[in-house]
Amino acid sequence: MSNVATPGPWTASLHSEYPGRDHEVVQAVPLEEQKQGAVGESIADVSGAGNAALIAAAPDLRKALSLLVGMIDNGTPPHPLDPAMDQARAALAQSEPEDFEDR
Repeated sequence: MSNVATPGPWTASLHSEYPGRDHEVVQAVPLEEQKQGAVGESIADVSGAGNAALIAAAPDLRKALSLLVGMIDNGTPPHPLDPAMDQARAALAQSEPEDFEDR
């Protein structure tokens, strides 16, 4: 087992392999490629859209948090209009569950 995380982007999608037993799968594949049928490395098989969305957002959340912490460590607190804040807001929005039926 590797100690290195699978690089993002990760996406979540609803799978219905068995009647009445839907589950979400998080894969290492961009959403646009997933919509075209691409399949990426499986990251997680979870119950619940909220869990899947949060796991799929992990690479972007990590990157945004790293940028913000780096700014603070260098003595430059982020300004609300800083691009790093935009990245953090986008990552947080990505972590919210969506209706997988629309994908």
